[in-house]
Amino acid sequence: SRAAASQRLKAHLAPLDPERRLEILAGLAVQLGLSHENHLPPLTWDQVREMASDLVEFGSHTVYHSFLPLLSSSAARTELEVSKRRIEDETGRPCRMFTYPNGDYDAVSAARVAAAGYEAALTQRLGVNRPSTSPYELARIHVPPDYAPHAFAFRVSTPLVTDLLVRAWRSEEHTS
Repeated sequence: SRAAASQRLKAHLAPLDPERRLEILAGLAVQLGLSHENHLPPLTWDQVREMASDLVEFGSHTVYHSFLPLLSSSAARTELEVSKRRIEDETGRPCRMFTYPNGDYDAVSAARVAAAGYEAALTQRLGVNRPSTSPYELARIHVPPDYAPHAFAFRVSTPLVTDLLVRAWRSEEHTS
């Protein structure tokens, strides 16, 4: 199946050096006659600088979308520090957040992200973050692109509202 082939390719490419990985992917694209014209291009640095503000913050995702658990200590440090520094240089603002490429991380990766000076990191794990959640293992709430603003507001506030209702219910239960 397509998904299985994609997983096998990812497993083969993941441990390779970034330059070798890009070389293989470029060769495959040529052999298969693929073009990037149908995909949304990444933002330009001019667009990033225009958007960077108190309302829009840009985080890091490594330089080459490398899988941190498979990298040596020095390669991981380079990926994390160069990416962070480039964003800070381009925006003139601190780069505080990191997102693990493909959500791949382990305890060593989380420690490396912290050591590189990031304040927090996002995984691809869906869920709700609690005060006990490590800032380097933050879950996400899935929000489809066609979500209405009021539905989004409800979705992100629901965990807080639920917690408040449960606390209120428990306190009433103990006082009755």
